[in-house]
Amino acid sequence: MVGSITRTCAQHGYDLLISFQQLSSNWHVDFEESHKADGIILLGYGDFEQHRSRLEQLAEQHTRFVRWGYAQDNRLGATLGCDNFQGGAAAATHLLDHGRRRIAFLGDISSHCPELHDRYRGACAAMEKAGVQPDPCCRWMRSPSSSPAMMRRGASCSAACRSMPFSPPVT
Repeated sequence: MVGSITRTCAQHGYDLLISFQQLSSNWHVDFEESHKADGIILLGYGDFEQHRSRLEQLAEQHTRFVRWGYAQDNRLGATLGCDNFQGGAAAATHLLDHGRRRIAFLGDISSHCPELHDRYRGACAAMEKAGVQPDPCCRWMRSPSSSPAMMRRGASCSAACRSMPFSPPVT
């Protein structure tokens, strides 16, 4: 995605500055005051609820920004997003079509990550349509309430998968 954005900027005579967000709590204010760039493309800003107030402040300041993410809240600047519900349904349908019945979902499905929440709802809808009940044991959630110590120990999706009791495909 970044490669495509870079090529498009170059084709239109623009430079693209890629910068990791500063860890300051006022990165959005710091950006506006620094004048380092003419606008912002926000990719993967993390916890939507945590950053909502910053996004609202950027919009109120008329900061030029585009965000890749949750597209349902139109007040927060120009947004590029997708139909996450349909994406979750399509992924689950693909697995179901290949005989899988115990489908794992890895991610935070709270309001903090509305994209993942919609994907999970879509996956569950596809499973229920196929007569398969989603198994709560196959859901691994890293949430804002997850233990910071667990996150520091490097808990990963692969570790979560190893801990789940999977069954072979139905033939």
